[in-house]
Amino acid sequence: PVEAGLGGGSSNAATALYAANTLCGNPASPEDLIEWSADLGSDITFFLGPTGSAYCTGRGEVIEPLDPLPNLRLYVVKPEMGLSTPLVFKTLAASGYSTLSERDPREDLLASFVHGAPGPEDYVNDLEPPAFDLEPSLAAIKAKLLDLSPAAMMSGSGTSLFAVLSPDQSPDPDFPAAFEQACRDDLGLNVQLFDVCFAKRDGHDSWYAPP
Repeated sequence: PVEAGLGGGSSNAATALYAANTLCGNPASPEDLIEWSADLGSDITFFLGPTGSAYCTGRGEVIEPLDPLPNLRLYVVKPEMGLSTPLVFKTLAASGYSTLSERDPREDLLASFVHGAPGPEDYVNDLEPPAFDLEPSLAAIKAKLLDLSPAAMMSGSGTSLFAVLSPDQSPDPDFPAAFEQACRDDLGLNVQLFDVCFAKRDGHDSWYAPP
């Protein structure tokens, strides 16, 4: 979905670039596509990388592939409202960047992989405060997710939020409908909740292979 903070537009752009190269007989190498994608827009490079996990810097176009994430389940919640990414960044800038985390994200991320699944303290999103200022209902949705898991956060610039289940938690088939109903009853919000898992891939072509 658009305006979700899930890289939907970037993944579509990466797919279009990959498809154009395939239809032309693959004149460009995977490395060429990655280089060109950096000039087309933010985050596209990630969807052309060799793995499903990466440490990304810059505008999201500089990637450092990582080993796949642990096989954990998570819930992703998409409210019906959206937020403009430029507006969220503009609001962050207007705050004087006073809410930015001082942690070293690379060291935190790599350390969490060494110890297995990332813990709740490993999730940081500096775009949450400005997004919540623009759309306070997002904070209310996050509060409901925190009742389920301490590893809950907004994704990207919003408006999707996620909650990572612990290894000893199993997805409840009745939870999505119950959560959506609770958001309607308690918050007056229409949301969709999806039961998903971390994506894994082996090689540049695996995400684009026929099912």
